[in-house]
Amino acid sequence: MIVWEGKSLVVTLFRTWAKTSVSDYLLAYQSMVNHHPHREWVKIIDFTDYVETSDLLGLLYADELKHIRKDIAEWSVRRGMIRQVIILAPGIPKDVIEQLIQIYDNSGAPAETVSSRHEASVRAEEVLKGHL
Repeated sequence: MIVWEGKSLVVTLFRTWAKTSVSDYLLAYQSMVNHHPHREWVKIIDFTDYVETSDLLGLLYADELKHIRKDIAEWSVRRGMIRQVIILAPGIPKDVIEQLIQIYDNSGAPAETVSSRHEASVRAEEVLKGHL
């Protein structure tokens, strides 16, 4: 699911997205961004569906996603994304978190992790207030 919550674009239910094509996901994502333009916004990525480290790593290193991830980030930054807040299930090892940050981090919208939806919302508000 992709939904706007204020000035945060929340992307969830990755297991559902896994059953759709990458092009369908991109179309839905781009449509959401284009139809609710904000000068600055935060992307919240909810990976709490992925409790098992191996499942999360499988998603992060899937060949069909690797090549588009950078393009999505650059496209999003050009449309106002200033930060990516990633929600992880408890118990994800530190080395996996570091890999995740390296994969998602970019100069236009740095990535950071939190452990709950509430934390992500609070962090998004803090980031947006800091850019006023």
